[in-house]
Amino acid sequence: LPVLRGEYGGLAGDLRASAEASFSLAGLGAAAYDADPIASPPTRRLSQLVFFTTTLGCPLGWLALLATRSLAALSRGRRRQLARWSELLYAWSTHEVLAVVLFNSALELGQYFQYLLDPRC
Repeated sequence: LPVLRGEYGGLAGDLRASAEASFSLAGLGAAAYDADPIASPPTRRLSQLVFFTTTLGCPLGWLALLATRSLAALSRGRRRQLARWSELLYAWSTHEVLAVVLFNSALELGQYFQYLLDPRC
């Protein structure tokens, strides 16, 4: 399921084999492991865990808490507690945009600067 689709032009388009690119969460998460070859394997796994938690876990948890709060017969205190937790998860679920942008830029900037600093450029 593609979540990010774009067409690259200019320098970025020249660096890619195809001007069009499509990314999925699973593909981005799998590539997160290889994004930093210097990092140790536990650090790489931690980056994958943070990526999947912010892009999948928090938004789905937020929706589950909202559904529970809306559909279940709960006391006022319990609903208030679920509202606090859902606001916390909502705040963390918005970090998925930042995670995708940072991850994509980490993959592309090296090639971009290599292209810019090439003597033939």
